[in-house]
Amino acid sequence: MKIFISLFLLLTLFISSYAQGTGTVNTNPTPQPTSCVCNSYDWPYDGNSSLVNPSGTGCTYCQGSCYANECTCQDKAYCDALSSIAKGIATVVIVMIVIGVICCLLCGGGIIWCIVGGAVCCAAASNPKRGVQTTTTV
Repeated sequence: MKIFISLFLLLTLFISSYAQGTGTVNTNPTPQPTSCVCNSYDWPYDGNSSLVNPSGTGCTYCQGSCYANECTCQDKAYCDALSSIAKGIATVVIVMIVIGVICCLLCGGGIIWCIVGGAVCCAAASNPKRGVQTTTTV
């Protein structure tokens, strides 16, 4: 057990020393995030100009992409499909996390079961009176 704890502490020290980085400091400031200001709006080439609102200042449902300050509007079916896909992926990730936690708990319980069972076997094996029959005479 002492060897295991020593190896665990050594591994922790090794990982934490690598986490510190190389020691060089980046003196360049972090660049501002790029943004696209919509100067004009376009829509996919299906002849559906109702994707741009009547004043021409925004999309009716959702903005798909922005390139060279020209924004492309998407239709409701496209936006709903993207939203459904995002929700589905989020649900899958949550389910995977729950399954992972359950597996970890089961593995931990199995390890504890083995340790306790081993301790019980060791205690039974170390009993000096095991197999010795005593008789009393009157």
